[in-house]
Amino acid sequence: MTFRILVGASVLSVAFFASCKKNKETVTPPPPTVEGYWAGNYGIGNTTPDLFYSFLFRSNGTVRVYSGNTDTSKAVKAEGSYTLENSTVKTTYHSGADISYSTVATLNAAFTSMEGTWKDNQLGFNKGGFSVSKK
Repeated sequence: MTFRILVGASVLSVAFFASCKKNKETVTPPPPTVEGYWAGNYGIGNTTPDLFYSFLFRSNGTVRVYSGNTDTSKAVKAEGSYTLENSTVKTTYHSGADISYSTVATLNAAFTSMEGTWKDNQLGFNKGGFSVSKK
């Protein structure tokens, strides 16, 4: 009889532990985003980018652009909007003197840096390259 109780207890134990198997849930990471602060440099014409340039991408599709000073309270500020399609970010923004600028940049696969070009939309000949990284 002890043997039957031992076998029965073993079967019940196996059934109990098998029923406690945890279901593994797959957690899908959020899609990459450009939202946040990005900083780097821009250049004029074909010069190597060495002038301060940064973007504050907001969740509502707007962007604030800073240039000329790493201290954003002293930098030239401009406001505008942006779009993100796949790995391409496009911005259009205006500085205080109704001068319109635009950028087109390509993000790296990790969405941690981007490189692109900028241009003055009124004059057309003020343009150059830029590179920024997410901070």
